[in-house]
Amino acid sequence: MKSAALIFWLLLLALCANASAEDKVECFGVYEATVTSDEKFENPFTEAQVRAKFTGPDQKTVELDGFYFQENQWKVRFVPGKPGAWSYALELKGKGEPKSVTGAFECVASKSHGFVRVSKRNAYRFEYDDGTPFYPIGQQVGWGIPPKTGFDAEDDGQWKSADRETFMKAFTGATNLMRSQLGCGTSAGVALQILTGKDGLDRYDFENCAKLDESCKTLKQYGWAQIMIPFQDMSLWGNGKTAFGDVRDLTAYKTLANPHLPEIDRYLRYVVARWSAYVDVWELYNEDSYSPNDYLAHLAKVVREADPYAHPLMTNYERPTEPWCEILSVHEYMGNPANEVPGHLCKEFARLKSYNKPVLYTEFGNQACCGNVDDVKWRVANWTAFMNECGIGVWNMSGRRVKPKDKGGPVNTWLGSESRKGFQVLAEFTRDLPVTLRPITPGFTSEQPVQSWALGDGRTAVLYVHHFRNHEQPVKLKDPLQVWTGAGKFHVKWIEPATGNVLKEEELSTPQNTLYVPVPEFTIDVAARIDQIPAQEKKAEAQK
Repeated sequence: MKSAALIFWLLLLALCANASAEDKVECFGVYEATVTSDEKFENPFTEAQVRAKFTGPDQKTVELDGFYFQENQWKVRFVPGKPGAWSYALELKGKGEPKSVTGAFECVASKSHGFVRVSKRNAYRFEYDDGTPFYPIGQQVGWGIPPKTGFDAEDDGQWKSADRETFMKAFTGATNLMRSQLGCGTSAGVALQILTGKDGLDRYDFENCAKLDESCKTLKQYGWAQIMIPFQDMSLWGNGKTAFGDVRDLTAYKTLANPHLPEIDRYLRYVVARWSAYVDVWELYNEDSYSPNDYLAHLAKVVREADPYAHPLMTNYERPTEPWCEILSVHEYMGNPANEVPGHLCKEFARLKSYNKPVLYTEFGNQACCGNVDDVKWRVANWTAFMNECGIGVWNMSGRRVKPKDKGGPVNTWLGSESRKGFQVLAEFTRDLPVTLRPITPGFTSEQPVQSWALGDGRTAVLYVHHFRNHEQPVKLKDPLQVWTGAGKFHVKWIEPATGNVLKEEELSTPQNTLYVPVPEFTIDVAARIDQIPAQEKKAEAQK
């Protein structure tokens, strides 16, 4: 038995030693394997199935489905999560004899952190597979990132766009999460139709699938996370038509009695097979208020069984009490001014966090009465979200500036260079903060012209202060804030959230649990990082 195992490993090592560059993939990268067939199928999407088994260096196996790609090709996309020698076996079952393909590749170390997960250390936060915290600053521009994307419009009211690479270079480092909408017989809400319904309910659009492939590869290349929505719906707003039926139909579409449920399940499995290697979170529906809980639970089960990576599941509008719904996906378009936004969001965050699940605003922006340009609002909203252990993703409509109107619905957001800079400052500020930071007392003042929030874990604390009374007038607090840090000596560094400029650095100490922290003069908002100075450093200073 031992000799047989030894022979297997020697053969596998020989395969990897002779592997070309194409037979190597980075850890958490995407490896593609292909199998072809000369069989003729009336519908290759349904008449042939591919199943794959990947075996890692620890001899653990991962099984997953492949998908029909084009002409006579079927593919499997796999993400290895452990460096070393991998082998695989593919089997294509059609009408005749099954066709098998085997192979091997080497998984090499990379800087990738893996997929985004709900944190096991903080129920309201996210982290990657390797435990690195992920603090979402998200956006949506439609179905992933189209080749031409609305970008940095002028004040002339004309639509302006840039190519995909220019867009990604401008936003990478500022936002890190993209939400992608897919459509079935509808492109409402700028969804990309993967299933048009024109050729039946089990044939998928080759051209649009290829477009989404390219978007996914770009997001992966730049290190962004992705939310993918299989069903664009918006049933709350009207009875739109899809390939599977009217979105408010509870007798023939959104029901377990639907005779086309096998086609719906098959569509979901195809989406999972083709794009789960690029997705971090599945969001079943968008702005759906009609689907019964048992129907959604069934779809969630289909996704969970097909997804080899167990990506988190959610839907919109949120179903907080459903066990399968792991994240609360919230939408809100603001009609109030920027100085009122943090206070309003805090009340919403508190309500939603009562379900003990992460809260992620997957659409956020302005109502028409405010226009779509408000750099301050987008900044203070994202800082407030982070300080309340939540996240925000805006609907980015930067291709056109929209001036305030008397009435009308959402106009979304315009994210220019100032907004991107504010997001980048937040991303840099939070990059190495531990996911275990929890809300602590942010302090008291003799007057209350400001709102303040603080997070801490006994070693590190962060403080955010917002001047809610007046965004135009500088404010200087008479008294320090009393932040609950615990006893000790601390290094305090204040920054300006709009620019990242350092305003003040000092060392403070306290023998009690609260640290008295003087706040520098500021106008709109200010943030501080407070790090405890370890005892050995204090001892070294004393010896000097």
